[in-house]
Formats: sequence, C-alpha cells, structure tokens
Amino acid sequence: MSMNRLGCLLAAVLLMLTPVGCREEGPAERAGREIDEAAEAARERTEEAFEDLGREVDEAMEEGEQAVRKLREAE
Repeated sequence: MSMNRLGCLLAAVLLMLTPVGCREEGPAERAGREIDEAAEAARERTEEAFEDLGREVDEAMEEGEQAVRKLREAE
C-alpha cells in the first residue's frame, strides 16, 4: 500500500472516530431554539385568533340573515 493511500485511509478512519456534533447546547443553539419556540407559539396564537374571528364573523352573518328573514316576514 502506498503512503498516499495509507494517509487517505488513516484520515478516513480518524474522521469516522471524531464526534459528529456537540454534546451540550451552547448559547447560540439555546437562543435559536428559544426563538423557534416563540415563533411556533406566536403562530399557534395567531391561528387561534383567526379561528375565533372566523366563528364570530359566521355568527354575525347568521344573525344578520335571521334579521333580514324576520324583516321580510314582517312586510
């Protein structure tokens, strides 16, 4: 085996033995996770608010339609 091939093989083995990621979460990772969690919470609150608004609009439309029917019946 040539020295070049041996060097490549050794480098490949060393790369496989090195840890792939950090074991502890650093400040940047923690901040990124907190930002992601805050964004997800805001998205959920926004969805809930739009769902509530949609229900209120539907109820108001139904009340308006009922009022129009009563007015037509009264004529």
